[in-house]
Amino acid sequence: MHLNLRAREFHSHDSWEIIYCTDGSGRFLQINSPPIEYGAKDIIIVAPHLVHSNVSDQTFSNYYLHVENVDIAYDKITKLRDSTNDFLLHTLKQIYLAFNSNMTNKQDILFHLGVVASSCIKSLNDTLHQSPLVKHLKQELENNLSNPNFDMNKMFLKYHPSAEYVRKHFKKETGITPLQYLIKTRLNYSKKLLQLRDDLRLNIAEIANMSGFSDPLYFSRIYKKHFGKSPKYEFPEKIKK
Repeated sequence: MHLNLRAREFHSHDSWEIIYCTDGSGRFLQINSPPIEYGAKDIIIVAPHLVHSNVSDQTFSNYYLHVENVDIAYDKITKLRDSTNDFLLHTLKQIYLAFNSNMTNKQDILFHLGVVASSCIKSLNDTLHQSPLVKHLKQELENNLSNPNFDMNKMFLKYHPSAEYVRKHFKKETGITPLQYLIKTRLNYSKKLLQLRDDLRLNIAEIANMSGFSDPLYFSRIYKKHFGKSPKYEFPEKIKK
């Protein structure tokens, strides 16, 4: 974490750099490119080997993270904006705390938190050019991923008198239906829980319920169909000594 910085000289990195501005404002400079202004809650993604500088007329504070791979085709500096619930900021705070901890399984925790941060960045990038309607729908779907009683039609009618119009609009922009998006989000979340099942001491039924699936058998079937492997065998429980 950087606190109260004014400027950094031109430099580059072999890895991806993720910078989250928590306070103040500034601008990123690139050679032969216009500056990119940023402020609080803005996220700057810098591609590997890209020469850049971070400057400010005042001071700024930020979290920064270096990662080996981001699942987005960046070749320049890109600016994103965090979600309304500051999900990426909370994740970066957890990474910062874990990095400075003395936990014996610190590397495992950092790896999984890094996966969460990269997934969040990809999601933010995917919504960058989407309409306000689709952005609101995605946010509401994500907020209800753990709710097995979520009424999707009721959500549609909040935004338009025709639920079918909302479905078609969502699919036109994302390529999938709202239900497919919700199931995909739930399955990805369940996979992260399965990776941590030993640390969290969760069984398959509990993970299914936390991921919005009230029926563990249905969860197992759809998980295997999506990932090609049963959740029981995806990340087997460690043998307890």
